[in-house]
Amino acid sequence: SRTVLDSGVTLHFRARIPTDGTLDQRHPDGNPGSAGPQAYPTTGDGYLIHDGGKGNFGIKQAAGGVISFSLATATDTGSQAGLVMNNLNGATVSGTVDSGEAGTANILALDPIQWHEFWVTIQKDNSGKGTHQVDIYLDGSTAPKTFVVTAGDGSDFTDISYIAMGVGSTGQSGALDVDYFDYKVGALVPGGAGGGRPTFAKPTLSGKALTVTWTGGGKLQEAPDVTGPWTDVTGNPQGSFTAQATEARKFYRVVAP
Repeated sequence: SRTVLDSGVTLHFRARIPTDGTLDQRHPDGNPGSAGPQAYPTTGDGYLIHDGGKGNFGIKQAAGGVISFSLATATDTGSQAGLVMNNLNGATVSGTVDSGEAGTANILALDPIQWHEFWVTIQKDNSGKGTHQVDIYLDGSTAPKTFVVTAGDGSDFTDISYIAMGVGSTGQSGALDVDYFDYKVGALVPGGAGGGRPTFAKPTLSGKALTVTWTGGGKLQEAPDVTGPWTDVTGNPQGSFTAQATEARKFYRVVAP
């Protein structure tokens, strides 16, 4: 699909940063003044998001936008080890979503030199914060860690959707052990997990009392028009809310917390 990120897709992979076995030396990129081959770090050599949203595991939609994931050490990020992904930097596709750039960094903290299984769902974000919502089910968990990201404008092939795995042509060095990498169209939760993003049930009207109910958590917002402005409903109701239908019209939505 040309809009596979917007309509929903699931990525599934198992990987680690290697620290044992046969490991080659690192070779700097050959610029003048290079120090030559270097020993592979005993703590591992991770990778970051680069070049407009590219990384170790990524998916790009033909309609525009790429979202990627990389395993990084604390040395790579300068702060925290884990699975890094596109920064949150606005609600439109951007070239400024890479690690260390503008916006809010997104990282799932973990020990990257241990094997981890990542079940990742991606779908369009409707909160107005970013372009997409990413839910990560780590190592068989049925409770996701949720992130809002901004899709990057990086692309290796024009006018097609594709998935990618590896390390890019950058000044970075990095190593990765991969057990498997697969995908399926649709934002599919693993067995035993909840139903994903919040979902409205059919509203009910009793006299002038309008009741809206929903599942999946989230924050209820209201607006006088579908285009907004949207404001949080007082009291932050959870799962159900009743309002008096005294106005000509009013709109409700549920956004991820």
